Amino acid sequence: MKHILFALLCFVLPAAGSASVNPFAQPSASELRDAIKIMRADSRFPQRARIVAMSLAEPAKRDVYDSTKRASIPREMHCTVFDASSNHTYEFTIDVTSRIVSEVRAIPSAQPMLTKADYDAADSIVRKNPRFVEAIKRRGLNPDSVSVETWASGTPLASTQRILRAIFYVPDASGLNRYDRPIEGLAATISLQSKTVTEWRDREIAPIPRATSTYAIPYERSDVPKVTSPSNVRVVDNEVQWGNWRFTPVINAREGLTLYELRFVDSGRVRRVAHRVSLSEMLVPYGDTSGLWAWRNAFDVGEYGFGQNSTQLRKGADVPENAILRSASFADDDGNVVTKPDVLAIYERDAGIAWRHAASATSVASQRGQDLVIQHAAVIGNYDYIISYVLAPDGAITIDVGLTGIMLVKGSVDTTYDGSGSGGQMYAHIVAPNVLAPSHQHFFNFRLDLDIEDTANVVTEVDVWSPPPGEENRFNNAMMLDEWDLRSEREGARDVSLQRARTWRVSSSKLNALGAPTAYTIVPQTVTVPFLGPTALVRQRARFIEHQLYATRYNAQEFYAAGDYPNESDKDHGLPMYQANDDRLIRRDVVLWYTMGVTHVARPEDWPVMPTSHATMKIIPTGFFTRNPLLDSRTAQPPPKKKEKKKSR
Repeated sequence: MKHILFALLCFVLPAAGSASVNPFAQPSASELRDAIKIMRADSRFPQRARIVAMSLAEPAKRDVYDSTKRASIPREMHCTVFDASSNHTYEFTIDVTSRIVSEVRAIPSAQPMLTKADYDAADSIVRKNPRFVEAIKRRGLNPDSVSVETWASGTPLASTQRILRAIFYVPDASGLNRYDRPIEGLAATISLQSKTVTEWRDREIAPIPRATSTYAIPYERSDVPKVTSPSNVRVVDNEVQWGNWRFTPVINAREGLTLYELRFVDSGRVRRVAHRVSLSEMLVPYGDTSGLWAWRNAFDVGEYGFGQNSTQLRKGADVPENAILRSASFADDDGNVVTKPDVLAIYERDAGIAWRHAASATSVASQRGQDLVIQHAAVIGNYDYIISYVLAPDGAITIDVGLTGIMLVKGSVDTTYDGSGSGGQMYAHIVAPNVLAPSHQHFFNFRLDLDIEDTANVVTEVDVWSPPPGEENRFNNAMMLDEWDLRSEREGARDVSLQRARTWRVSSSKLNALGAPTAYTIVPQTVTVPFLGPTALVRQRARFIEHQLYATRYNAQEFYAAGDYPNESDKDHGLPMYQANDDRLIRRDVVLWYTMGVTHVARPEDWPVMPTSHATMKIIPTGFFTRNPLLDSRTAQPPPKKKEKKKSR
């Protein structure tokens, strides 16, 4: 997925004045430069290696939670580098405070995320290949006018080399859509080590579609009211403060938007909700069975990187005019530090009626709702993804993924709808003459390191069920709860049940005023199941899609649901390995891995650019408060007083 806006890594929330004491404060541009300089001066650094990703090396949770150690936590950077000459991957940890490399690890048989150098090399290798030139000219095209779209291998080959794939498009003149005119039947497999095209597919199976991508680019709509009211958001030492919420937002090169130290201030008492929340991995499998399409399976986080493909958010178009926008500094693969503007937005939005009750026609009590949105957008090839964490004053958290951009389409001989469901329209749907959009799925796995009050938590599966008619269900209307604690990691692979309205509750060891543990509950919303068969290799590489929820014991080295290096990986990395020890979960530091999914069956209304669709989940307080916390907020309004009737004489 080429040309995806490169610039690596670390997001900056600049702190004014003195040095930050926030252990999750984003590295400054100068810190990144220092880390690169220190790393390159180390004798263990391969001199021809390039940087894949550099970000803050996260401090140990026990030190973060220890007030006596927190202020003295050293500033360390974590950097993945790749030496193309030897095909070796390394991980460096650089202590910027002490100006030393504190750790170096060689990672055997691993292919890291793709970099700009990979895309440039693949483009050059393909364009120099005589078969490419001949194939393009045979189609009546100028090779210089054709774009080369580079992907990770999708389906790993029997090779230890760094393998890429290439497909081809005719970009439109406007530059708005480089994906609407595919050169169907043409594809290449490329070895970066040998600098050769190892496989070439060339079948003239469909005409090149006419350009269909003309659409206006309005920056601001004049008919939409502008939101210019002052914001109630404060940013202090990289920590965002809004109402009772406190947290630190970060954009990591790989995961993109990550929230650290999510806390709620309850009557002056700061209470923990989550240590870390992030998008761990994605999988996008396509359902077209042709050899030109079957390999198109994208791990968008681990192969391409959400943070490093951040895009600018614009006031009045992407976000409200009163949004707080923050820029990001990155280290690119050559070791240069660059800054991209406005890649993170924080803003308030109206949330409708927060609560309401009409005691009578003239006595109405109600409160207007307001949410805080923390938002980041990434472009991975043709798709635009908008990640939003939405915090509500009542303590609820919504995770929302917006999906928009351009569909991945194929050329076809079909110009109209064929209701027979045969031929090319068996696996795809016509959206324009000679343009088919194959059905596909999007799976998003979020790593939820919830620490409700503290790190000792219990995860409980909560079902609603109705017993058969009898003593417990005399009127055949019973609804009862069935609660079951997840005892170990192997028990922690769980599925959504619509029949039982299943949720998962994470409880602390503290009790509320009613004698129940304080807790938060995971509430599924957007769910789909994989259509990939059980023996499909990509499914074996992405076991996180097989269940909606996994629970594991906290491990500081476990961040990614499909493993550290999903690019060209074999099967059962990530969660299967994390569960292998079957660690106990009761009253332990537990991490939840939740997968939500979308099955996309295309329609003409999705073309040439898709209306934004959404995948969501909720995390809601359950006995965390003693009553509705909105009643204690500053925006709560009492019911109007009744006017007393004057007594007649």
